[in-house]
Amino acid sequence: MNELERNRRMSTCDIPTEEGCRLADKSADLAVKKVFLILGVDVDQPSEVKAFQESLRFSEEMRRLASKGATAAIVTIVIFLVGAAALGIKQKIVGGP
Repeated sequence: MNELERNRRMSTCDIPTEEGCRLADKSADLAVKKVFLILGVDVDQPSEVKAFQESLRFSEEMRRLASKGATAAIVTIVIFLVGAAALGIKQKIVGGP
């Protein structure tokens, strides 16, 4: 089965009557609207949907930046510890205060 046939089958209603298809579509629409209302988004308001999308993009960006920040902090700590160890070894070998 090619992709076009698969998409066509997915877009057809499994309920044999046209009324059943309309009922299924209305039920699906209502379920989606309820889920988004729980998330605080009215899908009938394009501005709210756009704000929600921007919020998701911002959250993804912050997650990515936080991950990079954590990596930078770990690298800084490791460099500090290696430097402290090297200084300690040098003082033991050469002597000093």
